[in-house]
Amino acid sequence: MFKMNVGIDLVELDRFSKILEDTPTFLDKVFHKEEIKKLNVQSIGGKYAAKEALVKAGVIKPGQWLDVFIDTLDSGKPVVRNRLGIIMKNIDISITHIASVAAAVVIYEHENI
Repeated sequence: MFKMNVGIDLVELDRFSKILEDTPTFLDKVFHKEEIKKLNVQSIGGKYAAKEALVKAGVIKPGQWLDVFIDTLDSGKPVVRNRLGIIMKNIDISITHIASVAAAVVIYEHENI
């Protein structure tokens, strides 16, 4: 039998921007270099919201940020990759942002243990 977990997170981008300015090591602790090639606060904030949503859905534990990689397919669809770079097909993810807020929703399908 399968179970679905849902995680959602919002990031206030002004506050997040201040964290990035005040904590230079934050990016290295949370993101792979390839995840943050596109250095703007909206896209990075969206990826951070996605990682927080992954925690809330039970995919990773807090602090295991580097166990997953948020990537974008050529179509624009965001996907989650594991440490080996393989797309985790049992996870659907959506990321969005406006000038002040980034948000992400994760749906994680897994065996009910």
